[in-house]
Amino acid sequence: MWMPLGKRVAIIGGDLAGCELAWFLVERGRKVTILESGPGVAADMGITRRWRVLADLRQSGVEMITEAKYEEITDEGVIITKNGERQTIKADTVIVAEGMQPDTRFFQALEGKVPQVYRAGDCAGLRLIRGAVLDGASIGVKL
Repeated sequence: MWMPLGKRVAIIGGDLAGCELAWFLVERGRKVTILESGPGVAADMGITRRWRVLADLRQSGVEMITEAKYEEITDEGVIITKNGERQTIKADTVIVAEGMQPDTRFFQALEGKVPQVYRAGDCAGLRLIRGAVLDGASIGVKL
């Protein structure tokens, strides 16, 4: 399938967004490497889902490098330092998929213009689906 991406893709960030993106790209014939600065990939997922996602990614040939310090993005890929060694992760395309932030624009647009407005889901913080549902239920009970 044609996509405006190279055949080798490095994804900076191994949380939910990075893992889902890796799976999406693998299904479209890309060779994917996930680079994570923390000690583990998919750390923001529940344990059962995390095991399944990691197993699927491994079986699909996704390379996962943890505790990587990102140094530079070059024409050849991403230069990282791991265990004190500097190395280049070869990639035609580099995607930064870390640092998910709450999107409060809609909340702010409504605030003061309607009688009541509540934050829920990713407007309140990184909640993912389960957290968003819990936020909605909690707000519903208050009303």
